[in-house]
Amino acid sequence: MMRREDTLHAWWSRLRHQGLLLSPVVMVDRFSAMPADLSWQKNQTLRDAYTRFRAQTAPADANAKARLEERPVLEWVDALFGACLGHQNERLSKSNDIPEYLRAVVRIGNRTESLRPHRVLFSDETKSRAALLIAADTSAQVGRGRGRNTYTRFLELLRSTGSRLGLLTNGSQFRLVYAGLDFESWCEWEAERWFEDEDGSDELAGLRLLLAPDSVKPGDTGSPFLLEAIEESRKRQADLSSVLRENVRQAIEFLMEEVSAENRANAA
Repeated sequence: MMRREDTLHAWWSRLRHQGLLLSPVVMVDRFSAMPADLSWQKNQTLRDAYTRFRAQTAPADANAKARLEERPVLEWVDALFGACLGHQNERLSKSNDIPEYLRAVVRIGNRTESLRPHRVLFSDETKSRAALLIAADTSAQVGRGRGRNTYTRFLELLRSTGSRLGLLTNGSQFRLVYAGLDFESWCEWEAERWFEDEDGSDELAGLRLLLAPDSVKPGDTGSPFLLEAIEESRKRQADLSSVLRENVRQAIEFLMEEVSAENRANAA
């Protein structure tokens, strides 16, 4: 018999992952239902925005590499967060509207660099708590090749500003990142899959689920609901590891006692 988490959130296993971001159990507990399908109009608006992005970044000829600039990436991101995810300007800050405390000056190698997000999604209209820092990447692959340096800088920005959740994207890959003090975990969507088939549509629905307005609102602790779910996943993993360690310790002690008793019996 299939478990509920195997069917409700099957899309989760199809994404690329590093580390533990959300455990299946917490996913089902916290996100018990998938969002309703997008209306035809919203789906078409999103598809058109993606088509424009692809046209603006397409190579000039078949032998050239795709040319990425921040502007088309951010226009595509704005369409995604507006038409699809339902975030209005009251929650989403851009460029000069981003508060200074969400910018950071860090030392990378021998250089000092000023880092800032391109967009900030806040938990509510008061913009008192940042839920997600968003940055555009002009690398061909997020986190790989030349994109590795951009990803490292993004992690530094998250940690330096005390933010733990971020979204780094080049328009094709969307990487949702949780940044701890000395570790990180992430999952990654491929945008081109969203318009291919039912599996791709489910993966887009998963993104809509995790980044919906209700998912970034403050939860019981005052942190964004999604962040609470991620940290609950990590706590449960740590608790399970502690239980397993204790069980292994007790098993070893029992085995040693049995061996010691057997040795004493043989000596007698």
